[in-house]
Amino acid sequence: MKKILFISVWVLIIYSCVINVPIHFSVYSDNESNVNKKEIINKLEKYEFYSGEKNNQLFFGLSFGMNFNDAKKKLSSLESENVLENISSQYGILGASYTMNYHEYSNIGRVYCFFNDNKLKELQIDTLNQTNNLLDLFIKKYGEADYIAENKLNKEFHWVDGNQHLTIFQIENSNRLLIQYIDTTEKVKENSENILEKLGVCYKA
Repeated sequence: MKKILFISVWVLIIYSCVINVPIHFSVYSDNESNVNKKEIINKLEKYEFYSGEKNNQLFFGLSFGMNFNDAKKKLSSLESENVLENISSQYGILGASYTMNYHEYSNIGRVYCFFNDNKLKELQIDTLNQTNNLLDLFIKKYGEADYIAENKLNKEFHWVDGNQHLTIFQIENSNRLLIQYIDTTEKVKENSENILEKLGVCYKA
């Protein structure tokens, strides 16, 4: 047992050193294969997650880890302030509509909250630009994207910060944007365990 534990510790040390090599892609990818895109995104997520930074804050006062009832209360309070409207709950997914007027930016959309084990793990916003380019607002806030991919239907802009992965899908020939925030915690941990399993290391008691 001590020998297995000793090997496990060394594998974890080597593995953490490998994934903590600084990565910043800022790559424009034209018709890149899905396999390469997945590999790049996985590396970004691993590097940022193991940096130790936590980034749980989202729009509308929501945050990763909130339970369903707390998230619903937050959305309801914003509805009473006329920030949100038409709150709905179906199949464990919370939804609400909004209208945003922020300086020269104006858009309408709907926000969706997804839960896993009663914890908020993903936030999606389906929005329609009405004035100017809302994507510019995100670039001003987060800086240039860590990774950009393109296909015939849309462009994908990826920002990864700690455990938060933000993706904006810019739909071709439309003013529509799909915005997705994902908590990468479970995904990265699961991938780490899978790698250790492939190495034949016993990491469970």
